[in-house]
Amino acid sequence: MDGSGDGGGGPGRPPSTAGTVVCEGCGGAVALGSLDETVTCPWCGRAQRVDPEVLARLSRYLEEVRGRIARAEEEKAQSALYDRYYGKGGKAFAWKPQLAAVALFIGVPLSIAFGFVGLVKSGALPESAMRVMPIPMTGAIVLMYVLYFAWYFSGRRKGGRVAVAAQAVVCPRCGAAGSLAAGSASGTCAFCGAALVPTGTVMRQGVEDARRAWRAARMERFRKEREAMRTMAGWSAGSWTPYLIIGSFGFMTGAGSVIFSILMLTGREKRSPAIFVMWGITLALAAIAAGIALVRRARRERWAGALGALAASLRGETSPGLEGLVGWLNAYWAGPYPPASLLPGLYGASLRFVCRGFPACLYVDPVGVSDQYKPKIHLFLAAWVPGLSDGEGGEARLEGAAGDAARALRDAGFEVEVQEAGIRTAAPEGTVGAVRRDPHRGAPALVPVFDAMARLAAALGASPGPVIP
Repeated sequence: MDGSGDGGGGPGRPPSTAGTVVCEGCGGAVALGSLDETVTCPWCGRAQRVDPEVLARLSRYLEEVRGRIARAEEEKAQSALYDRYYGKGGKAFAWKPQLAAVALFIGVPLSIAFGFVGLVKSGALPESAMRVMPIPMTGAIVLMYVLYFAWYFSGRRKGGRVAVAAQAVVCPRCGAAGSLAAGSASGTCAFCGAALVPTGTVMRQGVEDARRAWRAARMERFRKEREAMRTMAGWSAGSWTPYLIIGSFGFMTGAGSVIFSILMLTGREKRSPAIFVMWGITLALAAIAAGIALVRRARRERWAGALGALAASLRGETSPGLEGLVGWLNAYWAGPYPPASLLPGLYGASLRFVCRGFPACLYVDPVGVSDQYKPKIHLFLAAWVPGLSDGEGGEARLEGAAGDAARALRDAGFEVEVQEAGIRTAAPEGTVGAVRRDPHRGAPALVPVFDAMARLAAALGASPGPVIP
């Protein structure tokens, strides 16, 4: 019995594009309806063993396609979680989560407490009702926790189904056109009921379609992940920490200064020079808060001016924060980028331009969020790298001219990563510090690094990265 190829019709039968085996008794085409080791000829009834190579080829095909589809569905499920918690679902409320938490977990219990007090004072409830007031307060808090976790965990049950186009085949018995779902070992002809099996051509197309579906789902997950980090950065109140600390003390000293000043002026409190100390502390705190705001504004304007001047020379555009960076990544960077890098400091900004035909982006974050999230300068060059962009990951072979270009960047202290989305480099601490100290001189000094990255891309035979659909 011979293994099927892309043809194989029996006597008097049309050529088939569905996988078949040939009966050793009558020569008829026998459709392989499953991965069983034996089949029965529908023409002469002879039972015969199937070529093990045919079964092995089908088994590899099923494993490859179904594995890719399963990975694509995992990516879609993760995207759905990001979208639920930080996308459309997370943005269903206009207020920030901190305000919502205060309103629900502090405002509601206080409202219940004041409601009880009001009802008791009005005579609608007896004074003994105050004893049971903690019960509805606790119940309200418990109920809100239950509702929150019900909403939170309900989203985790929502997976993502991936649709891969069915493959066209021809029935080996009647010649009618049919189709097989990607990742299916067999199907049934709608006209004569014969079994349909994928051929080599069909299997190659099914594998490619499943790979495309996985890459699309993976890119969608990257997009949602980046948008989630942008949303979380917008929720952060870290930049307000100094004002909250100063304001907490300023409220106490300011309110005390006003109240005691009024009492002293009306004669209800004895005049004391200590009031001037309180006013001095209040004004000093206000001056510190104003000074912090002015310094931050000056630094922000300094950075905006430096990047703006560089953008004008490169015919690019700049954006503060994550907005421009996330938009560029989602448009051109068809690969991973560490989510932890999307936690910007106070002065993080991006510059997008075109370098030697390649979409390029400079992300400068001169003041880190914390010791864990340090200052950084990342440079991106979106490129289609043969052997990487058309595959499923892996590492580039940096040899010859490509190795020399990468070595020159590393000798200058830059970390170099060549991946499916293109080339990314990270500046060393010394360069970050120099740019932070003098952005007007340090930022333009990064342009030659992009030129070196473009030379590396050319040595790899890469082409400019296309806009991601």
